[in-house]
Amino acid sequence: MKNLYYSKFKLLTFALGLLISASSVAQTISISGKVTGDDAQAIPGASILEKGTSNGTVSDENGQYSLTVSNANATLVFSFIGYKTTEVPVNGRAIIDMAMQADITSLQEVVVTGYASERKQDLVSAISQVSGANTIAIPQSDIGQALQGRIAGVQVTTSGQPGTPSQVRIRGFGSFGNNNPLYIIDGVPTFDNSNINPYDVESQTVLKDAGAAAIYGARASAGVIVITTKHGKYDGTTKVNFDMNSGVTMQGAGVVNLTPQQQANKVYEAQKNTPGGSATGQPYGGNLDVPTIPDYINVGVPDKGAIGNVMEGDPRIATALANYNINPDKGQIIQVVKANRAGTDWYKAMTRVAPVTRVSLGLAGGNDKAHYYANFTYFDQQGVTINQYLKRYNIRLNSEFKPMKNVRVGENLLVSYRINPTNGNPSDENVQNLAYRMPTVIPVHDVNG
Repeated sequence: MKNLYYSKFKLLTFALGLLISASSVAQTISISGKVTGDDAQAIPGASILEKGTSNGTVSDENGQYSLTVSNANATLVFSFIGYKTTEVPVNGRAIIDMAMQADITSLQEVVVTGYASERKQDLVSAISQVSGANTIAIPQSDIGQALQGRIAGVQVTTSGQPGTPSQVRIRGFGSFGNNNPLYIIDGVPTFDNSNINPYDVESQTVLKDAGAAAIYGARASAGVIVITTKHGKYDGTTKVNFDMNSGVTMQGAGVVNLTPQQQANKVYEAQKNTPGGSATGQPYGGNLDVPTIPDYINVGVPDKGAIGNVMEGDPRIATALANYNINPDKGQIIQVVKANRAGTDWYKAMTRVAPVTRVSLGLAGGNDKAHYYANFTYFDQQGVTINQYLKRYNIRLNSEFKPMKNVRVGENLLVSYRINPTNGNPSDENVQNLAYRMPTVIPVHDVNG
């Protein structure tokens, strides 16, 4: 009797096991679908995993996948480099198509090298990158300044004069010739980046080692900077960006110059100690054996020219004032310039606190057939030296169209108009040097202002 009960128990256990097994088989479900990106293009190699298990698969070259999950209430986890990881409940569905969204943070780890994009961790070359956000962090006249202090081994120097391009050195001074890096702007090689609007830059990738020459040839001997400008997305969204910022550039403290009397004393001392020299107090006036400061350093004499070292009360002063003329088209230049006994601070007179203003308006958008990016930027930088400034107007238009599958047509257009009286000529820096060499006895204005 005992054996009979034991046999019935074994039979019941076996039947219950079959029931559980059948129930388990009945709950499994096969799922298939396609994985695409923002531009509706297939993503091969995307990972599809059943959450909480090791059950998973990857999409094929056409973005297609198929996976059998344990039950109809499972959750699928879609992931791929450069895209946001997304969890999707199955809810009994047999077909699940996934359109993945680009992850901007992850895309910053993808760098452009020549004709391809590669993951940062896959590279062994000396490559560094500066994002578009860092490029516009501060108002600046050219994008080269955005590299300053952000990439090891890259030296950036600039005079601060409006319109003067930054001097970028990636490998130091390798020759006596051109040490400027090669710029690749959206695939177009150039050595000039002065007209690129910082707001249009998506990223700057610096190729520092000699491997860049394998792609770009001898022109890459001083290094390569690959600049990628912004584009819209195939995601059906439209974004409008408006940005305005302003600041000031402060001039330095300058130096303390000698007063006119101190300069006269030094000139007198030099003349006195020169063998065969004449110590008469010249050229500041007077024939005594002491340096003296005249009342007027320039008095125009009609039909004769200008004379200096004129003292108060000289009748030629009144004659010069009566014939005063500073227009060369009307004849002889006749001025009356009085000596500034207190001394003129020429550095202070020639410099100022200079404002910097930048205004940008951008529009970006697209759908599954096209995308576009448009931007207008106005940049106004006043120099710390008077009469030096840069005004620049930039219009950028990038667009791309897909008339049919695997065919893309687009353009990148930049229109730039700049007003820069000094034209970025470094020799204009001598204006600052002249401020220290100009005798302080000379005033800024003549007696007529």
